[in-house]
Amino acid sequence: MPKPSERVSHSPLSVGFFVVPFAFFAASLILSSVTPTIAAEPARVIESGPGDKVVLPPPYATRGVANNSRIVAWPPGKLPTAPAGFEVNLFADELENPRTLYPLPNGDVLVMESLRRQGPSRIILLRDDNKDGTPDRREVFIDNLNGAFGIALHGNRLYIGNTDGIVVFPYRTGETKIFRQGERFSTYRAAATTREIF
Repeated sequence: MPKPSERVSHSPLSVGFFVVPFAFFAASLILSSVTPTIAAEPARVIESGPGDKVVLPPPYATRGVANNSRIVAWPPGKLPTAPAGFEVNLFADELENPRTLYPLPNGDVLVMESLRRQGPSRIILLRDDNKDGTPDRREVFIDNLNGAFGIALHGNRLYIGNTDGIVVFPYRTGETKIFRQGERFSTYRAAATTREIF
């Protein structure tokens, strides 16, 4: 044990060896606590312009946008304006989601009601017997279709484009309803409701 007259001395270098690293650590800790976090700047989105300049956001990074049309009924007594020499009249109304019109060789008109609020797709037959521009008969021609859209007649076979494939029905000129079951002509993965047939 040292005597009172003998004091242990530490050189400034030996003290600094321990103090300097501690001071540096404390200063860095304080700076990290007060320095604001700098967020990565998002890439600038450019949606139009030359192809090599367009920058689009990643998939699903933005909200999808829908701009559906609003169906507005024709005012009573109002008709479209036709070119000179033509005439427009109302042929049929109160149809449910009519998407395809298909005239048959005998003058009948088939209307595809594709996406009905209640029930499956169906085809309505309109027949104007006296040719006055107004249907005298209105019948459900084919029922229980699946998201149907396209119609095509080839000979005595009527082809219908369902969302999951094409079905074909035997057809006889003049009949107002087909009761027979359709024959599966081809099969697709159910997706689109615009299966057109040419």
